[in-house]
Amino acid sequence: MHRTALVRLAGGLLAAGVPVSGLVLTSPAVEADTPGCAAIWEYKKVTIGMHKWKVHKIFDTAGWFEDGFAGGYTRGYKSCDGDHVAYVSYEVDKQDVATVIEKRWVATGTNA
Repeated sequence: MHRTALVRLAGGLLAAGVPVSGLVLTSPAVEADTPGCAAIWEYKKVTIGMHKWKVHKIFDTAGWFEDGFAGGYTRGYKSCDGDHVAYVSYEVDKQDVATVIEKRWVATGTNA
């Protein structure tokens, strides 16, 4: 359940006089607040050395394979504004773990 919904539920229970002492509200590290697209503020959270799974969690999407190169590859992620694409390049180590080595926020020319 989304954190906002939990807060509303707890508030409603309190207003109704229901004890909520056992209710624990936790917030996940990243919420799916922009599912299927990357917002500029999410893009700014991505850092060099970050694992691919964390990038996908921040962007709420796995994006698409864009291009491959020796030792790695680049994935594209559509922006929420529709005017940009976030490109993130990953290097793959011997354990098959992909980490960010470069990122770009590129205008598509649609409305930019």
